[in-house]
Amino acid sequence: MRLAFWRQKAGRARQPSNARREDDIPAPVNHGIAESARIGHDRQMRYPSSTIRSLMARGMGRSRAESTYRAWATAANRQAVTPFARATGEFDAFRRTGFDGIVTSLLKHQRRFGSRETAEQVWKLLDKLARRNGEIVAREAMKVLQADALLNRILSEFPASMFPKLSNDARELAIKLDPTVVVFPKTGKRVHLRQMLGEGSMSSGVFLGDDQNGQHYAVKHIARSTQGVRGFGGSTARDRLTKVDHYLAKYSEAALTPHCLDVLIAGRDEYLLLELSEGSIDYSTLNLSDILCAFDDLRKSYAFSRYYMADDVAQDVGVLHVDIHGENLARFDGKLTLIDYGLALVFSE
Repeated sequence: MRLAFWRQKAGRARQPSNARREDDIPAPVNHGIAESARIGHDRQMRYPSSTIRSLMARGMGRSRAESTYRAWATAANRQAVTPFARATGEFDAFRRTGFDGIVTSLLKHQRRFGSRETAEQVWKLLDKLARRNGEIVAREAMKVLQADALLNRILSEFPASMFPKLSNDARELAIKLDPTVVVFPKTGKRVHLRQMLGEGSMSSGVFLGDDQNGQHYAVKHIARSTQGVRGFGGSTARDRLTKVDHYLAKYSEAALTPHCLDVLIAGRDEYLLLELSEGSIDYSTLNLSDILCAFDDLRKSYAFSRYYMADDVAQDVGVLHVDIHGENLARFDGKLTLIDYGLALVFSE
């Protein structure tokens, strides 16, 4: 018995002094109401109430842009901005009031945090809309924001280039959404619109601009009233024919215009990159070859149906310009050319 006693004592001596035995582990403490209130008060003293309110408003660390997006991105709103909703025309009704909540939230943010902070959150929010719902949705949201005088002034005073913490994608998107800059996909030209040359048909305007190399171009902007596709979703022969006519009308001017170098279609907006003509025409010097050259351009209708349409739309088409007059004739490289197919009737045969 004496030997067992000394062995037990020697084992305890070899155990580290800071080792915790099972019976040393304290039991959970059940604080009373007063004690819990005191602990909460101590934590609040370590974190000021303003910081706690700010963290709660931001969703415990989320940016204001993320909080605004999550408040907007309900299941109904996400469904209303899908490609299907845009093709059926449902998005046209949604965009009239669907972004009002975002405008209200940003105006509230501006009153509390100022214009510069609000501008940065706007650029972040637009980037989130583009990545999660599509660039067309971000473009329509931008139009709504620019319709508000205060937000439009803020975005003009604080462009995306002023915020170094923005991602490269957000900066590139800001350039695409700038109404005075048009980035064309095929040629890669980034044309800055300088002045308006005149108004055209179909709610269009023609602008003078220059690209990143200083080359001058004309840009025609066609603002359509809807993104819906006529005949979309129909199964009858009439529906298919209506859909064909829709796409023929949508792409006809870009395809038929001889001096059109590139086209950008972004939602309801269509931009045509056009060569500048050689100036006014002296009609007293016209000859028969000039007239033949002008009407020979109508042969481009074949290339239009072959290269610009989908396979099920590529078929023979007929073209009636219906708007031939002196101002719609111009010279390019000495050749008289018929321009402005905005009112042309393009129909399938």
